[in-house]
Amino acid sequence: MHKHGLIKGSFIPPRNIRELRDLMRYKTKLVSVRSSEKNRIQNSLTVSNIMISNIVSDSFGKSASTIIKYAMEHPDEIDTDYTSFLHKSMLHKANEINMSMQGTISQEQASKMNVCFNHLSYVEICISQIDEAIFLIAKDFKSQIELFATIPSITTKSATAIISEIGVDM
Repeated sequence: MHKHGLIKGSFIPPRNIRELRDLMRYKTKLVSVRSSEKNRIQNSLTVSNIMISNIVSDSFGKSASTIIKYAMEHPDEIDTDYTSFLHKSMLHKANEINMSMQGTISQEQASKMNVCFNHLSYVEICISQIDEAIFLIAKDFKSQIELFATIPSITTKSATAIISEIGVDM
């Protein structure tokens, strides 16, 4: 049947769609790596009996990260008041945060967390570089992305991901 043209060949998208697909899939892997590093840091905090994640909505937000890094650098300071590290919207949780930080970070856990934070920072840079590359290719499909984004719950990012997988000639 194929010999006589009765079976349609596989869809091979144009080069720019293939490149966009490759970048989008790589970004997904980088986001997964970022999540893994955050989980490792959270595990180290749990092992150290530090439960700041139970109090703050984002353990990797500015205030929480500053507190965690301070605790890593000063493991011998047991009764530290972390109120000065808090953003003013978090001041009402100061007592709870101070109580959640009563654990002790061992040197081994601090070393591991330091590596994880460094890797996390590097992965964030990589993700932003991939986003720039995706944006450059996605400019070719601006009108199609905008059209997709008119569908409820489809964002520009998800529209770009859909186009990277199925192309624009549907």
